[in-house]
Amino acid sequence: MKRWLLLITVQAWALASMGQEVVPADTVTADSLTEMQIEVDSLLEAIAQAEEEEELRAEVDSLIESFAIADFQKKKSKPLIRPQQIIIPAAMIALGAVAVSNNRLCDMKYDVRDAFQRGRGNHRKANVETWVTLGTQLLTIALGPKCKHDFVDRMFVKATSYALLYSTMSVVRACVWERRPDGSSNHSFPSFKTANAFMAAEHTRIERGWAWGMGVYTIAAGIGVLQMYNDKAYINDILAGAGMGILAVHAAYWLLPLERKLFRLDKIKDKTRGFLVMPTYEPTTRTAGFTFTAFL
Repeated sequence: MKRWLLLITVQAWALASMGQEVVPADTVTADSLTEMQIEVDSLLEAIAQAEEEEELRAEVDSLIESFAIADFQKKKSKPLIRPQQIIIPAAMIALGAVAVSNNRLCDMKYDVRDAFQRGRGNHRKANVETWVTLGTQLLTIALGPKCKHDFVDRMFVKATSYALLYSTMSVVRACVWERRPDGSSNHSFPSFKTANAFMAAEHTRIERGWAWGMGVYTIAAGIGVLQMYNDKAYINDILAGAGMGILAVHAAYWLLPLERKLFRLDKIKDKTRGFLVMPTYEPTTRTAGFTFTAFL
């Protein structure tokens, strides 16, 4: 019905434009009717295309709006400190600390130590934890996929992690004063080498993803096992050291925005400014680390 109404309207418009009198629709010839029907079909097709274009444009606008909302939600600042970053390492540290003096847990850690010593027997100690830890730190800096932060930020995180770990561990060791299983010193709790290894593992996981992180975590766990195999630490020392290493990395990321603001890293354009990172090793204490020097 719409098509016939449109046909009559087009016919009337055509005749009026030619200066002719409008005649009823039943006097129209077959040829004229065919031509007008073709014109009407083309007009209807154009109208349909226009409606389709409007629908497509509305869909595109809706998608753009959805993407904009999703992008805004994605870019919304997350809380700097999240509970899941603290719960696991804090639980490890707490369990390790309780096992220092709790009788039942002490019996368990002594049993674990005896099992390692029976397994080792008369074999020579494998004192390679320091070199494995240092090698792991260097490899995680040099190798791997693209990181979430640039090199400067990663070095700031690593330097801050070491500073926090050294300072807190020195205080904890002085307060706890737990004797090593082999009796060589009173710095068994927490295990510093294990903390270094787990610090590198968590840093790798955050920057390069779970695939690389789990690989370094496996190495870190092996270093903890070597500490117990060499009779240098109890299992609670390993747990506490691992928790402190993980927590030190997260604390360093919490402090990173403040450090960027303090050192004006967002405003620095001079390419001559930079920093120097060098590995260090102390033979007397058999500890490895890094020195960080910034040229600002």
